[in-house]
Amino acid sequence: MRRLDFGSGYNPAPGFETCELNAHPCVDHDFRNGRITCCKETFDVIRCRNVLHHIKDLDALFQEFRRVLKPGGGILIIDSRPEIFPETVSLDYLWYRMVIPRPDIWCAKEYRDYVEVARSWAFKLLFKMPLCRVLEIAVLAKEGKSHVKNFVAVG
Repeated sequence: MRRLDFGSGYNPAPGFETCELNAHPCVDHDFRNGRITCCKETFDVIRCRNVLHHIKDLDALFQEFRRVLKPGGGILIIDSRPEIFPETVSLDYLWYRMVIPRPDIWCAKEYRDYVEVARSWAFKLLFKMPLCRVLEIAVLAKEGKSHVKNFVAVG
């Protein structure tokens, strides 16, 4: 099973190939011009942890996820819950503009419903639920036979 930790930054999940949004010397794949540097239908699972609010064009991203996921593959998303998103924006601003100045990292100013965007690219929502006070988890599947336990077990 091939697994990609998209936007993994400096803390990738063990056992996952890595892909960073901005230049980073220790990654397996780059994300340049809206494309992940790999062949189509490469991955069984893509993990996105606290990264979707740093993507300007979610439509293009989910289109690219469709390209690189195998049929029946899935996406495990862990990101801010809508009700605390204003806090996320404030913390991102503080972190990426003041603590470690990174003007190359884009931050959304308002919550965007990534599940609806994913559905528009024919991903099926398998489940979505709060993970804790500030985060939610969602599992989406590309067409084909999908097994939710395979996605959650690797997250």
